[in-house]
Amino acid sequence: MAMDLVLAACGVMIGLPIALFGFMRLDEQPGRMSLALLILGLLITFGPIVNASIAHYTATSGTGRYNAW
Repeated sequence: MAMDLVLAACGVMIGLPIALFGFMRLDEQPGRMSLALLILGLLITFGPIVNASIAHYTATSGTGRYNAW
């Protein structure tokens, strides 16, 4: 689970600047390349986050009513 959190942090650090660059480029030069950069950055950003949240949910979900204790 710790590796999922590290990958999520790396995904945000790498993907968010790409998404922001694609968004700024989309404003200045609309086109397929700008849209592709924006979508790629968002996928890199949110992919590991969704993976970590699903892994956390499956690791902590139980089958009984009082499994949290």
